[in-house]
Amino acid sequence: MARPIQRIDRIPSDPQQERQDALGEILGALTENKEAVLTTLDLLGEIQRAGVLDLLQGMVKNRHEVGVIALHQLNQPPNLHLIRNIIGGIQFLGRLHPDQLNRWLNSLSTGLERSTELMDREEPESLWELGKWMRSREVRSSLTLLVRFLREMGSSMEQQPQSEQGESH
Repeated sequence: MARPIQRIDRIPSDPQQERQDALGEILGALTENKEAVLTTLDLLGEIQRAGVLDLLQGMVKNRHEVGVIALHQLNQPPNLHLIRNIIGGIQFLGRLHPDQLNRWLNSLSTGLERSTELMDREEPESLWELGKWMRSREVRSSLTLLVRFLREMGSSMEQQPQSEQGESH
């Protein structure tokens, strides 16, 4: 039966050898990713020439003063309203079903595109022609959607207390 190992002799590491190994590993990674490294260096050079790096370096060195100024600006009433509106807009978009929103936006885009093509005509449509359009399925469908939207929006506004409706300050 073998004797248990009770003592492990550690081989002292050579700092010079560790540095050479690390340098070899870095050079190997650089040669494997040559194109990415060259593109990154080119991009970094362009950012330097544009003065962006100097700007960022100044901001980082003076981060306390920059932070104080940024917080002071954020506490201004118009900026607070902007932040609240952005949050409200994100919450609104989060409540919409993506497929439904996509369908509405595509329909809106198509309607705007086609209607602006026809605006270049010199003569507007006659009232008789507009009346005939009112009987078309497409116009009735859009009008129904619009009137339902307005009815439900008005109903919702009546149910909300005045403080939730966004009193102006």
